Amino acid sequence: MHLSRNAKESIKIALALVIVYAIAMGINWEKPFWGGFAVIVCSQANLGQSLNRAILWILGTLFALLGGWIIVALFPQDRWLFMIALSTWVASCVYFLQRSKHQYFWMTCGYVILLLWDATGGDLSISYEEGILRIQESLLGIIVYGLVAVLIWPNCSREELHQAAVSLLDAHRAFADRCFTRILDRKKVKIRREKRVELLKADARLRTAINDASSDSYEIWECRRQWNHLGCRATAVTQSLLKLEEGLALSSDLGIMKFLLGMKDYLEDMKSRFKRLRFAIAEDQLAGSAQERVIRGNIDKVKELSTSETAAIAVTRRSLNDLEVETRALISSVNDIKSLGSSYLKFPGEEGAYWFGLLMPDPDRLANVVRVLVGIWISYLAYLFVPDMIGGLLVVLLITIIAIIAAVSPQIRLFETCAYTILVCLMSAPLYFF
Repeated sequence: MHLSRNAKESIKIALALVIVYAIAMGINWEKPFWGGFAVIVCSQANLGQSLNRAILWILGTLFALLGGWIIVALFPQDRWLFMIALSTWVASCVYFLQRSKHQYFWMTCGYVILLLWDATGGDLSISYEEGILRIQESLLGIIVYGLVAVLIWPNCSREELHQAAVSLLDAHRAFADRCFTRILDRKKVKIRREKRVELLKADARLRTAINDASSDSYEIWECRRQWNHLGCRATAVTQSLLKLEEGLALSSDLGIMKFLLGMKDYLEDMKSRFKRLRFAIAEDQLAGSAQERVIRGNIDKVKELSTSETAAIAVTRRSLNDLEVETRALISSVNDIKSLGSSYLKFPGEEGAYWFGLLMPDPDRLANVVRVLVGIWISYLAYLFVPDMIGGLLVVLLITIIAIIAAVSPQIRLFETCAYTILVCLMSAPLYFF
């Protein structure tokens, strides 16, 4: 009998849960729930995602417990200083979460400390035993599910990486063709939000697939530097295309072909590059080479324009040249994967740029941190001053988790998220009585 992928994954999760609960109850652990929760958290779409999630889960748990114990040691008797320190911890996690490559680590650091606080009834001074038990049961769940995922119907992510790369290159080509067509037709480019979101989602999917395949595929691990460089260059092309669309929204109806020299050859060359890139990834071939091409302005024609129109042409010209540079670098990165080349050595600042962006103050990230803190403090003050508040500290935990999710995923509709959370709680309530 042929089983679908969903059926196989369901069987694996159920088997891992049964084994975890059997072991935990067999050695008289008090809360096997945490082991089962670790299984659910680690059960992802493929083996690579599961392994990465398991590592981030246990590391985030360890850091959260360490942070909780430090806070208790510093402020064992002062409720308000304790809450300020706890809020600072959660705020730091939320801030780094929004830019980090390892978002789940920071998310775990942020909410596990509150989960432990709720489990101890608000008294983290007795949290040592709870923390050690949580680590033990989490490790049990991770080990059991890891063995089940590796030994029974393993679902490696190498094919997903191939599909993600092809999908992103298709999205690049379609997005570029739409912009180039508008240039030739002298029609004004309208910024279409849904197309931009699709392009960004395809880009994020590739970066995730690279991380996953590096964990469960030896071949990808051996050339991980080349694949990571490909991800960086593909992201740079994505950003160049988005900026090009913004520039064309200002200048495409001016007829930029007559103001910029060599546009016809440029457009043909760029279409050829996107086509060769897609073919190279899809067929596992070299992408060839690309010669440098620079777009220059027709000074005599540009003098006829107004100041604002000249600025629009200048922005578009720069965007076109940036796209040419990034597609040339992307072709080199695709060739590196096939030939194990080292063009990534020409970009030594990629890792430094990541850390610089992670640590630099960002108004948008700070605004999300403020929203999370407002949610924490409103729920905590309600817990303190509303007699017999339903849920108690659990309300603080749920509001914090929802606020963190809203911060990292602004496209999620908050009202629907809260409604579904309440619905799940109501549906789960009958299980409590058994």
